[in-house]
Amino acid sequence: LVRSVKFLHENKIAVVLLGCGLLLLAALAGGFYLQYLNDQAEDSRNRSTQRLLALEETLTSLQDVRIHQASLLITGKPEYLRRFDAAREQLARSVSSLEALYAHSNEHNERVIKELKRLYGLKVNELLAAAEMERDSGFEAARATFMSRQADDYGTAIRLLIEHLK
Repeated sequence: LVRSVKFLHENKIAVVLLGCGLLLLAALAGGFYLQYLNDQAEDSRNRSTQRLLALEETLTSLQDVRIHQASLLITGKPEYLRRFDAAREQLARSVSSLEALYAHSNEHNERVIKELKRLYGLKVNELLAAAEMERDSGFEAARATFMSRQADDYGTAIRLLIEHLK
C-alpha cells in the first residue's frame, strides 16, 4: 500500500511537470504565432506605403510630362523637348513600378493598373502628337490639340484611377 501511494505521488508530480511543460510550449507557440502575425501586418503596411509613394510618383511624373510638353509648345525650345523626353521615361518607370507593386494583389487592382497603363499610353501619345503638330503645323494647331476635351479626359481618368487605388 505504501508503495502504491508512493507510485501515485510520483506520477502526480510527473503529470504536473508534464502539464507545466505543455503550458510552456503552448505559450511559446502562441508568442511565435503573434510575432508572425505582427510581421505579416508590418509587411502589409510596408507594401501599402510603397504603393502610395509609387502612386504619388506616377502623378508627379504625369504632371512633369504635361508641363514640359506645354513649355515645348509655348517656347519651341529644344531644352523642353529633352525635359519632356526625360519626364516620359520617368513616367514609364513609375508605371512599371506600380505594375510590379500591384502584381498578384487581386484581380480588380490588376485590371485598374492595366487600364492605367492604357490611358497613360494614350495620354503620352497625345502629348507627343501635339508636340509634333507644333513642329509641323505651328503653335495654333498644336494648342487646339492640347486644349481638346479628350486630352483633359485622359488626365482626369488617370487621376481618378490613381485615387481609386489609394
